[in-house]
Amino acid sequence: PFLIAIHSALRLAKFNLDERQHESFLGLATPSCAMICGSLAAYVFHDPNTLLGRWCESFWFIPLLSCILSCLLVSEIPMFSMKFKKEEKLSSPTNIIRIVFVSLIVINLVAVLLLKEYWSLAIFVSFIEYILLNVGLALFCKK
Repeated sequence: PFLIAIHSALRLAKFNLDERQHESFLGLATPSCAMICGSLAAYVFHDPNTLLGRWCESFWFIPLLSCILSCLLVSEIPMFSMKFKKEEKLSSPTNIIRIVFVSLIVINLVAVLLLKEYWSLAIFVSFIEYILLNVGLALFCKK
């Protein structure tokens, strides 16, 4: 987990100097990384007998997750921002992606409520989907 702190500091320094990050982010934003870690910790603390709880007890899961998040923090993968702009059309590609993501969040919340899971699971899954959506867009939708 110390890797995440180091890479978060590197990411914040890079973000302050990088002029390309006005419309979207390059790499995973530090608050998003914190939400993943915090929501996972809250979920596992609430019910350690879940699949995620058992993964977190394993020797490999937390170090692997730390390495993946650390790499994502300083990566060059473009990640969309959730900032809607007044002058931007609702039908713009970026806004459609944002609407799809917000729809996924709603689906996650409904699923967590219906399955009677702890609320932080919805946050954790939503941010994992955010990463997967951005990585998929970077791989398959080159400009």
